[in-house]
Amino acid sequence: LELGCDEGAHLLPLAFRAPGVEAVGVETRAAALEVARAGRDRLGLDDVELIGAPLESLDPAALGTFDYVILHGLISWVSPEVRAAALALTRRVLRPRGVAFVSTNAAPGWAIRTPLRDALRRRAAGVDDPAEALRRARELLALLAASPAREMAYGALLAEEAARLIDKPDGYLWHEYLGPHAQPFAASALRAMAAEHGLAVVGELGRASADRRGEEALVDGLTEQLGDALEAEDLADLMLFRAFRMGVWVRDDAPRDRQPAPPLHVAGEIRALERRPSLDPGIGEAFETADGLQIVSGDPTLKAALLEVGKAWPRTVELGVLAARARARLELRRVRPPDDAAEARVRLSADVVELARLGHLFLREAPVEPAAASERPRVAALTRWEAERGGEVSDPYHRPVPLDALTRRLVERMDGYRELAEHVARARALVQSGEVALEGEDGALAEGERDALVPDLVRAAVERLAARGLLV
Repeated sequence: LELGCDEGAHLLPLAFRAPGVEAVGVETRAAALEVARAGRDRLGLDDVELIGAPLESLDPAALGTFDYVILHGLISWVSPEVRAAALALTRRVLRPRGVAFVSTNAAPGWAIRTPLRDALRRRAAGVDDPAEALRRARELLALLAASPAREMAYGALLAEEAARLIDKPDGYLWHEYLGPHAQPFAASALRAMAAEHGLAVVGELGRASADRRGEEALVDGLTEQLGDALEAEDLADLMLFRAFRMGVWVRDDAPRDRQPAPPLHVAGEIRALERRPSLDPGIGEAFETADGLQIVSGDPTLKAALLEVGKAWPRTVELGVLAARARARLELRRVRPPDDAAEARVRLSADVVELARLGHLFLREAPVEPAAASERPRVAALTRWEAERGGEVSDPYHRPVPLDALTRRLVERMDGYRELAEHVARARALVQSGEVALEGEDGALAEGERDALVPDLVRAAVERLAARGLLV
């Protein structure tokens, strides 16, 4: 269940990539619901129900019960009455072992955004035409971004924030800064709000900085000094200037006993910094993730496993298979495994789960098996639908992927029947007509230069789609 599903940008990809799931989306805006329904019908998602109704009017008994409930930003952007209705509904429909994903704006990071929002709303006050309201808001943002006060500490923060917002889409600017409600919350306030509605916050998925363990160590240290875990969490957010939270909530009576884990499939966009890293015990080797974070380990089994995960990307590797491949790699390099096979798998499982918790690896119950680049590239119907809508498409791990103008237009016809030569011809036609612009470092390219570049650009586009798991 997603409360406030908007145009289905989260719900439809989740349902598309999990065949057989039964999903329900609720949205009050008729225009957004129409887009979501059109996407659902086009993608053939017969098990997705989309409801147009205010949250406070929904009958929990009629909705049924759910394993997962999504409230993405919702409680920050609605009135207190609707917020209470959404949380009460979540408690009623969540199954005993169910999980709610609740994301909100965080109070510390919004310290600068709240007065900026107030200024933008004042600038657009009394304007009935949304386009004119947005024009006025962007005009003020440009003024603030170029303000002479940016030489001072606060002015620099304000100018940076204004410059960041200028390029944001109209929908984001309207929703986040010009709408009637935008409430950031402290961590302690969220926990109190959850408890008030029979829910409990059990984990945080997001990071305020690149160092997740550093954040946790900060909270632990402050808790020890202050003697109050809630005060420590709020103070850590203040120090880190956290602007957004992504929490895992459950029912306050959820069973705490452990359940048997399903077979896990592991993936990660990861590479060793050394061309041939040592697998010997005790020699630390560094591995880098796609977002620039590093993992350093001297454990032979983990090092070998990370090499296998990187080699398989964007495909997953079942955990048992990964343990066997890691052991085989160690034997090939004549490195004696420190444990027997059973012990090594237990230790590797714990390491993999911890790395996934820190955001370095992905864990899935079902395998992800995208295709490699080929002469007849094909993307899923979901990717074509997302590309046509503009903005970003989603990869199999539910991450946003920006597409350049040329790739976006090529994706429209990547159905697995057209050969690469046809895509090259289409790209040339788009460039010659001016629908897609190609420019070099020094500006416009001559016609002959553009024509010569097109085949390489098309092949590079297909390779990038394959690297993000978007070919099927």
